[in-house]
Amino acid sequence: MRTQFLGWLTSCALLAFAVSACSSTSETTGSGGSTTSSAGGGTTTGEAASTGDTGSSSGGAAGSSSSSSGTGGGEPVSTTRVVAYLPNYSGSYGDWAKKIDFKKMTHLNLAFALANGNNGWDMGASDQDVKALVTAAHAAGVKVLASLGGGGGDQTVIARYKNANNIDELVDKLDQFVAAHDFDGADIDIEDPNNLGDNYSTFVNKTVAKLRPEGKLVTAAVAQYLQDGMSDDTLHQYDFVNVMVYTNYDDSVNALDFYSGNKGVPKDKLTLGAGFFGTDSSYAEYAYKDILDADGSAWSKDQATVKGKKVNYTGMESMKKIAEYSKGFGGIMFWELSEDTTDEHSLYKVIQDTM
Repeated sequence: MRTQFLGWLTSCALLAFAVSACSSTSETTGSGGSTTSSAGGGTTTGEAASTGDTGSSSGGAAGSSSSSSGTGGGEPVSTTRVVAYLPNYSGSYGDWAKKIDFKKMTHLNLAFALANGNNGWDMGASDQDVKALVTAAHAAGVKVLASLGGGGGDQTVIARYKNANNIDELVDKLDQFVAAHDFDGADIDIEDPNNLGDNYSTFVNKTVAKLRPEGKLVTAAVAQYLQDGMSDDTLHQYDFVNVMVYTNYDDSVNALDFYSGNKGVPKDKLTLGAGFFGTDSSYAEYAYKDILDADGSAWSKDQATVKGKKVNYTGMESMKKIAEYSKGFGGIMFWELSEDTTDEHSLYKVIQDTM
């Protein structure tokens, strides 16, 4: 859920977000200096569709709210989310089920479910491993969503809904897929601004009509470069949106101003993105844990040298500032959990301590 986003920044030659849509780039996968696919629900049903996800469920992890105001974000909304993305290529979901600390996490988005030629869906992991992770998350009160598409992988979904005759079956099989894995909903991650028109809106509308009456969530990963291609009515259909911002605090403020001001999205439906990775001047990506391996003091700043390249990223203090700001909205989302470190310099730990 980030390669096309960063490619947009490259093609526009800007570090700040632009409102107009720009051309996207192709996706590659990998970690530690290679570009990877980009982004961003526990056992609760019957959430209010008019207000979006309540963020509450049985168990102690979900539904965390803050009593302090975010830095510049205004008073905190009634519930703040902590949405984690976890890809299917960074170790088995079965192993992750045994080691994730679900404290303060409210939603776990598994990335990515892809569509096949029969209008079916594939999580890219064994059913046994998915079940283990979903069971562990639900036991902690965390909702689990299937994130659909992703940068590059979204083309598998687009290929199906481009033919309107496929949409009903695509949605029906998504409903079956969500039920079979005991998911709490679907996170729609389509990052191609040229394919967010009428058929996309029909796919979203029918997904909402199918899943929401079952108490399931329908969310999306969004970014400003996508919005010229997407109707505002469709944007407002989602229970909440995960705003892809992976650069710095000022960009985070600008992005949420755009969605809350220009697009009229209620603050409690805006989840602010944060990156557990950095980029160099050519937008090659480096996992935060690899940046720390290259520079042991990297946690205390936002730029380090990795393999001779200057890499910009979000260090601990900046992550705390972004997390504080997100509390004036619907909370924080991060891409992605496997790129973090597990020691005292963990960015996830900063988020846990802040939210």
